[in-house]
Amino acid sequence: MNGDALALVQKVYKESVQADVADGKIENNEDDGKWLQHFDGQFQELPAHFQGRLAEYFTNQANLHATLDVLSLEDGTGLDAHDTNGNRGQGSTSASFDLIGSISSRVELAVEVGKYLRPKDILNLYSVSRDFHDAINGFLTSSMRAWAEVMAPTSAKAFPFEIYKGTCVLDPAGRLENPDVYHSHGSLPGETEEHVVTKGEYTTNVIFTDNMPGRVRYVPSLVWLQMVVAREKRVRDILAALARGGHRVPPETHIVLKKLWLLMDMPSNFQRQVLMKNEKVFTDEDIYVAQLFFVKLYLRLNDPIFGPGAGMLMRPLLGQRTGLTPLWRFLRGKAFTSLREVVQLQVLYNMPLTTDQAETGLPVFGVPVESVGIGHLEGWGRGAKHLLRPDELVIAESTRRQLELPTHLEAMVAYGRVDLSTGSDLGPTLDEMYMSDDDLDEAAPDGERGIHGGCGNVPFRYREWTPKLARKMRWDALAAAERDAILDDDRDEI
Repeated sequence: MNGDALALVQKVYKESVQADVADGKIENNEDDGKWLQHFDGQFQELPAHFQGRLAEYFTNQANLHATLDVLSLEDGTGLDAHDTNGNRGQGSTSASFDLIGSISSRVELAVEVGKYLRPKDILNLYSVSRDFHDAINGFLTSSMRAWAEVMAPTSAKAFPFEIYKGTCVLDPAGRLENPDVYHSHGSLPGETEEHVVTKGEYTTNVIFTDNMPGRVRYVPSLVWLQMVVAREKRVRDILAALARGGHRVPPETHIVLKKLWLLMDMPSNFQRQVLMKNEKVFTDEDIYVAQLFFVKLYLRLNDPIFGPGAGMLMRPLLGQRTGLTPLWRFLRGKAFTSLREVVQLQVLYNMPLTTDQAETGLPVFGVPVESVGIGHLEGWGRGAKHLLRPDELVIAESTRRQLELPTHLEAMVAYGRVDLSTGSDLGPTLDEMYMSDDDLDEAAPDGERGIHGGCGNVPFRYREWTPKLARKMRWDALAAAERDAILDDDRDEI
């Protein structure tokens, strides 16, 4: 907590308590440390990154209490100095302070606090605090939307909760569906039936039918919030992993990738083609950016240094039922790091099953025989036709729109590497290379890491671009202190 703010809160609070003692409202408590033990203990357990914001609130509340004390003495109303609801004649009987209860007494404050927490921290608080639980349940839709707008603004729009019923719950407040507001669950043209769809790690039913007035509505839950935040971070990490390898993409690529992820949530070719053909969803520019991303990804996978030196791996990675999560896990080194894992990935996706293998019923490279080669089928194994991957759909749609993407392939390869107007080399920026992982130790403050900081807590791999190299590429824009630090570091390396 901010030291000055804490000192002010303590000062005003103690003055307020002393006034209550003088008026006989509460018994004298000579243990001045009780406030510190009581406030610091519970408050300091909360994440440090939003304590300053709370400090401002409690400072204002403490000042308000002191002001109410004065007003109560002036007008004789006996207004309780610690009751901001205006209740009269009910003096405090204890100097105890319930931090979470106070936060949850105003849903606006509870939501504001949640903006500074991770989804799993919100879930923990939601699970253990009845006050917080009840406050959020009263306004679940607005709370989830407010948090999503801060934590994952573009993902919240790309993955609307209305089409992810498995991430929703019946409104705890019992509000009914309003046909004038809730017209439909984002129906696609020609869709009027229920489809079972897998959403990333979440298996859900996507409903493309009108709501039924008079029934309790579905609202987004913490599962939806966790989903959109996870997808926001994973898309960012995918692009950062490419940038660290020198493969830059346009700034708007993250939005296009989220549209592709939405496309990958569809289990049938019909649904995917309908969405891809919608020019309000996928503009011509989106098609171009998507193809540029696939080119950069192929270069990354086929790189002899960064590996694995096999561009064909892009097909099974983009054909999984969990969307872009397998690609994220691969680029982050969390999966498919051994030859066995890569072989199993390919076997699951589209390896033909021989007659002998089918008759013996034995696992193939560790994969159950009934799962061999069905991952590329519609419904991820439930259908009989090949399920078109996003890279296949982009090529088909560009041909239908006559965009002539093959004529732009050389420009796509050169994008972000060379300034075509000057011929000078280009490199990734610090923002493009930024990655963070809650499972890793927090990175030291950028001020301590100096020229090696500014890109999160995910370590760089051998021969990747580094913050120092990225700064060198923008030498003219650096401050004198940064230039001196780079020169000193270069001398130390020699």
